[in-house]
Amino acid sequence: MMDEWTEKALKCLQEGGLLLYPTDTVWGLGCDATNDAAVKRIFDLKKRAYDKPLLALIDSVDNLCNYVGEAALTHGNLYQQENPTTLIFSNIQGISPMAMGGGSRMGFRLPKPSWIFDFMQVYKNPLISTSANISTQPMPQAYADIAPEILEGVDFVVNLPTYKSATRPSSVISIEPDGTYKTLR
Repeated sequence: MMDEWTEKALKCLQEGGLLLYPTDTVWGLGCDATNDAAVKRIFDLKKRAYDKPLLALIDSVDNLCNYVGEAALTHGNLYQQENPTTLIFSNIQGISPMAMGGGSRMGFRLPKPSWIFDFMQVYKNPLISTSANISTQPMPQAYADIAPEILEGVDFVVNLPTYKSATRPSSVISIEPDGTYKTLR
C-alpha cells in the first residue's frame, strides 16, 4: 500500500504538475520528463536559461535503456558509487527535447535508498530533478531555505517531517562519445 505522500505526488505528476520533494541529495523540483509543458514550467519557475539541460531521476538501469539505449548497460555500474551520481548520456530518446536544453545530451541519476528511491520504484517515468532554487540563487540546504516563489509555483510539496537533506548535490560524470568518462562535478 502506498503512503499518502506517494499517492498525492503520483496524482500531481499524472496531471502535468510540478512537484517539490526531498531527494537523496538536495531538495528537488520536478515534473514528468516526457511532458513538454511541465518541463517548460520548471524552466520558467527557476528562471533558468532554456539552453541549460536538466537531469532526470530514473528507477533502474534497465528502464534507463529505454531512453539511452545500450549505453545504460555499459555504464550503469557507475551508479554503484557511494556518492549519488548523475551520468550524462548522448542520443536521448523519449524525453522532452526542452529538458535537453536544445541539445542531445542529458543527465540521469538512480537515487540512493530514500523516499525518492521508493517513489521512483512506483512512478517508473523519468522525473526531472533540479535543485529547488531560482537559478542564480544558492541551493537550499533545508526546507526553510526554499524561496517563497518556488513554494508558491509548485502544485504539490512532499514535506516529510523527518527528512534531512544532504549538503551537496550528486557527482556528475559525462559519458563521452568515445566511451571515456569526464568528471564534471
